[in-house]
Amino acid sequence: MRAKSRRYAIPLLVASIAIAGCGGTGKTKKDEIEEPSIPSGVVGAPGDPSKPISFDIGGAAFRPGGTLSMPLDAYIPQADRVQLFRALDILDRECMKEQGVDWPGQPREQGINLPVEAEYGVIDLEWAKLHGYEVPPSADSAGQANTPPPAELSSAAVAAYFGNPQKKELGCEGKSQQRLSTTKSEAAYQYVRGLQDKAHSRSMNDSRVRAVNAEWSKCMKDAGFSYPDPMAAATDKVLLGKGGVPSSTQEKTAAAADATCKRVTQYVQIRAVVTAAYQKSLIESNAEKLREGQGEWTQVLERANEVLRGKQ
Repeated sequence: MRAKSRRYAIPLLVASIAIAGCGGTGKTKKDEIEEPSIPSGVVGAPGDPSKPISFDIGGAAFRPGGTLSMPLDAYIPQADRVQLFRALDILDRECMKEQGVDWPGQPREQGINLPVEAEYGVIDLEWAKLHGYEVPPSADSAGQANTPPPAELSSAAVAAYFGNPQKKELGCEGKSQQRLSTTKSEAAYQYVRGLQDKAHSRSMNDSRVRAVNAEWSKCMKDAGFSYPDPMAAATDKVLLGKGGVPSSTQEKTAAAADATCKRVTQYVQIRAVVTAAYQKSLIESNAEKLREGQGEWTQVLERANEVLRGKQ
């Protein structure tokens, strides 16, 4: 049985950056951003909680199996990053070997490829009935290509790999990155991540998202639970107890009601489509910077592939 180590604390890291102070005009006081239009018909007949969510609307595509694609994903070269990490791993190992240190590999970007539930909360009704608010494992392990290192590393290995930042001495990690000139491609990646965060913040303050939160809250109240929004339920320490295995009956009941209310109110569809609309707007207003970032990734991938070809 899996330990219940992954609850719904993750979304709060994202939700906490939501812009505050939006009135009923659909604009934020800070940025005076107009609410972008979304396709008509997003809110249709209530969804069937017993069936998987599936939709492709306004740039947001949710497929059975729990994968969600959004407009800015086109600028997140995940497959390219995996290639880059493989090349860096090769260079790391060569460098460590030259220093006489056995190196098992350093995992890069573990935990980034989170399941969609980490953003939207519990979705699958059957999972909720069995596991409550436990976050299901992600089927996407693309960001975990390297072999995890052992629990403890020798001080010599740590020094050789990480160097001495205080003295600005590069270790093998820094030397590998320097050799492939990853600074600009990484900055491009982080720039897109920043746009994703900005779209999320604006969408969470959008009048349509606030409205669906209210609808979800009313649905939950009818089921006997009082929460203002899904994240309040998914992070309720009283409901979740100590996070042990198995989930309590109360938690499972609440999670099942949560998943049902999300389907009835079209919660996931509305949030995803509104977020996609903000992402499209940001893509348009940052087109030149995004194109530059794609160019940086083309160049760094060429250098990474040279390393990979040398090991074939």
